[in-house]
Amino acid sequence: MPTFTWIAKDAEGRTKRGSGSAPSEGALLQSLRTDGLVTLEVRGAAEAAGGPGRPVWHRIARPRSEDVELGLQQIAFMLGSGLPLTSALETCALQSLRGSMAWTWRQVSERIRAGVSFSDALSEHRCFPRVAVTMVKLGEATGILDEVLNRAADAMERRRLLRQSVMTALAYPAIVLVLAIGVVAFMMIALIPKLTRFLLGFHRKLPPVTQLLVDIAAFVQVHAAGIGIGLAAGAAALAVLR
Repeated sequence: MPTFTWIAKDAEGRTKRGSGSAPSEGALLQSLRTDGLVTLEVRGAAEAAGGPGRPVWHRIARPRSEDVELGLQQIAFMLGSGLPLTSALETCALQSLRGSMAWTWRQVSERIRAGVSFSDALSEHRCFPRVAVTMVKLGEATGILDEVLNRAADAMERRRLLRQSVMTALAYPAIVLVLAIGVVAFMMIALIPKLTRFLLGFHRKLPPVTQLLVDIAAFVQVHAAGIGIGLAAGAAALAVLR
């Protein structure tokens, strides 16, 4: 009969570790579930002694919300099927098409093996919203983690769709603003200087409003590079915050 080592949490959230023999991993999981324990990890004796690890995934970019939503739904399904949490996380890492998401799931799995709760492990990564982390913490306390993970994924999806709707609604004003900035820049750099030379040819004092436009155009021409860099930096900052 094979021997397994296991890590689980009781109803009060305390981490318990142990080992024992069972006909199969499924039989051991059923036994632990009967004892009121939520299984986090099960390993065979050879693996626990230090078998070969899986290849390491490295973070490439921040995971997308869609990747996180899909992963939470997959974990919920696997937990509902009786799979241990760390095994579900490892499976998600293997199935993730995006390297950054696979890296994140592996990091969460490693933190759980180190004794950190699932919710605390998720909170260490920015791709998991605070509301999702709070819901997972509630699921850990109530023992309905699979249901809560599905609800967290649904909440993230609603938030993402709302955000996309807002961005779509703002797209037209943004395009108009960019065109307006382009027109103003053309006037300041190309049109007004020519008009200024034409008016100065009359050797008369310019009206205050016209003189103000001339001064602004001169300022823009002198500091055109700095203004361009500032606008580009602002656009990049908005893109990152989005």
